Amino acid sequence: MTRFFKFEMRRFWRSKKNILIIISLIIIFMFYIGINSHLDLKYQKWFKNQMMYEQAQSSLEMQSIKASKLAYEYVYLASNDPEDLEVIKSYEDQLAVQMQWYMTTRNILNERDKIERLKYEIEREELLLTFYESGERDVTPYLYEGSKPNYLKSSIAVKSYLYENKIKPLTSPFEMVGHNFITKFLSYQGLLVWAIIAVLLTVDVFAGDMTSGTYKTIYSFDGNRIQVIFVKWLSSMINVIGIFVFCIFIFAMYFYLQGNLGNINYPVSKNMMAIVPWFKTLPYTLSIAILMLTMVITLSYTVGVKIKGVSESFVIILSIFVADFMIRSFVPLNQNFWNYYPLTGLDAQGYFTYGNGMAAGAQIIVITILMIVTLGGITVYNFAREDL
Repeated sequence: MTRFFKFEMRRFWRSKKNILIIISLIIIFMFYIGINSHLDLKYQKWFKNQMMYEQAQSSLEMQSIKASKLAYEYVYLASNDPEDLEVIKSYEDQLAVQMQWYMTTRNILNERDKIERLKYEIEREELLLTFYESGERDVTPYLYEGSKPNYLKSSIAVKSYLYENKIKPLTSPFEMVGHNFITKFLSYQGLLVWAIIAVLLTVDVFAGDMTSGTYKTIYSFDGNRIQVIFVKWLSSMINVIGIFVFCIFIFAMYFYLQGNLGNINYPVSKNMMAIVPWFKTLPYTLSIAILMLTMVITLSYTVGVKIKGVSESFVIILSIFVADFMIRSFVPLNQNFWNYYPLTGLDAQGYFTYGNGMAAGAQIIVITILMIVTLGGITVYNFAREDL
């Protein structure tokens, strides 16, 4: 079977389609880095303009409050009415809040040390959270486009963690440093791209061979059908996961040479349930990512043996991914569903960062392994029954 394994490996790397996909993949990720660098600059510009706007607005509101307070003070001197005194007191409270807002935005603009600036950013977001919870004003105009008010709690929690541990914050969620790139690389969107790439690279290994007569060549080697499946599966695994790990290494070296590897203690939590350092989740998310790619390759074989046509097999698997995306985006489901959903691993990082913990990661690993074994069994069964 060694000859057959070498044959499969050579066939993979001699395929013009596979080489084109790999080159396209590298171009896509380089383009992604460029897009995020642009968004990073856009965010920094927005944030500076937003602080200047808030400072000017708080200054105007202070003037208005002072004028109203002064008017009521004259009224109170004339009437000596306790209700007027209560109104004056409420204006004083409003004035104190506006003064705090003004000083906070000024300190954010003037503070050059990114770590020290965090305490003023936390103070600003706590003010916005107070406004939001009291219903005093709509805070959406004070948030970055697409952000929602309930994001404030998680942002305060993460920034507090950064400040307490003296970790330099990212200039924006889009800043391309090593740890942030790999975080996005292993996110749901990143792994979804990888899953589609894995299917493109492997869907013809079985589906194409079933219709092209390649098995006449395969059976010139020694070995039974189970050995054929195993060798094909193993060669696909080595190639696809090898490319996946190699890409991580290449981009890590790219950021290392730029001096932008980032901080392995950077928090990845998205809420207040858990603040988890990046390096603690990395072994789990990387392991789950590799297992998910293994499951996708096995699924590609399962569908390929049953459907046989390359394009038909790809459309069916792509439909599964589209359905998964639609479920995540538009269908509200409780946590129990995600605990046992076979494709939860595609968003393993999100599953961790929303406070589900390491035990949940172990559960995802077990479920994914069970899916691989099940799909593998179905593939062997169907392939054994095929009349080649």
